[in-house]
Amino acid sequence: MEEFLHDSRKSKMHKCSQPLAREKFYCSQSGVPYLPWISEKNLHDKCAFRPLMKGFVLVPTLMLAVLIVSASYCLFATTILDSQITRNTRMYHRAKFNAQSGLASFVARGYHYEDIDRILGGRESVVVEKGKITKRDSYEVRVKALEQDKFEVVSNGFVEKLGKKKASASVVAIFQSVWSKN
Repeated sequence: MEEFLHDSRKSKMHKCSQPLAREKFYCSQSGVPYLPWISEKNLHDKCAFRPLMKGFVLVPTLMLAVLIVSASYCLFATTILDSQITRNTRMYHRAKFNAQSGLASFVARGYHYEDIDRILGGRESVVVEKGKITKRDSYEVRVKALEQDKFEVVSNGFVEKLGKKKASASVVAIFQSVWSKN
């Protein structure tokens, strides 16, 4: 039983010894699956499909695996970077609060220009107060005389971990002594 099939590329009829079982999408002679982009004439050549069929799923699978691994790595790196930024920001704000606490402590003492001048004793600047808020949090208040009746207070706040300073922040304020006449 012979069947004539139409070859779309050459636009002529050719003779095929085995009919195609298109209902099953397999060639009855070679058992090779029917692929629509291959001409029907070449379906009966067993060797024509073997290089295409062996391992063709391996390449897309490996590409998909590489894509998933690279996306996972990017997500991991982004998460780590974000957590480091968050930690550094939190430690900076903590150090700034420590510096503000040192400044508040200095203001509570009520120093005037004459007191600061006496404390300085001719030096340019001096540490007036060091304080520890918690085991890890501390501050240092430094005073410097400026012009007549003015002095500058620099309060540095620190956050320490295992004896090392991990974060620091400064708050600067300028004070002026005001005298009123009775």
